[in-house]
Amino acid sequence: MECLHEDTEGVRIIRLAGRMDIEGNDEIALRFNTLTGTGGPSIIVDLAGVELFGARSNVLSALQRTNVTDFIPTYDTLDEARARVSG
Repeated sequence: MECLHEDTEGVRIIRLAGRMDIEGNDEIALRFNTLTGTGGPSIIVDLAGVELFGARSNVLSALQRTNVTDFIPTYDTLDEARARVSG
């Protein structure tokens, strides 16, 4: 699992890539928690490069089944997410 970030226009964008499973989560947990804890009020997490059990389409479904989307909104594109955190 890979965890990269960039800070631009007052927004921290965290890009995750790789297989999201127990091992992948363990690889990035500390870095991800640090980046989200120090990133300021607006953070976007880009999941476009994430595989969950080999199928990207399952990422959103998994987030919805675990009710993560109830408190972390999801968007289809970076532009949609930027518009939300900017306005």
